[in-house]
Amino acid sequence: MDIERRDDDIVYFESLEGAVLSIDIDGSPCTVDPTSLQSLTEIRDHASDGDPDEIAAVLGYPVGTFDGVPVYHGRVDGSELSYAVVDSGAWVTMLVVSFGEVQAGRYAAAAEAL
Repeated sequence: MDIERRDDDIVYFESLEGAVLSIDIDGSPCTVDPTSLQSLTEIRDHASDGDPDEIAAVLGYPVGTFDGVPVYHGRVDGSELSYAVVDSGAWVTMLVVSFGEVQAGRYAAAAEAL
């Protein structure tokens, strides 16, 4: 799996209702609904060579455990690494995002890798 690191700005949302994360991938604008993000632990469901441990290591973020299940921490305290399948019609890729509730009712997201 090729991992292209991104260091996009952190975007804050006061609510998830109508929230959209906008990113540019190779000159094509893409949008992701933060509520559609999936836990990084499930990435193998879409990419058999997707290794959450490798992705976290490349990004330099810690991996913890809760009840024996890995927790892939993101860039901001309270965020975890998630992913979305991004399909522009010309290509399909996985977008890795730090996402989570960082304060009561306030969310943060940042594109981390493709």
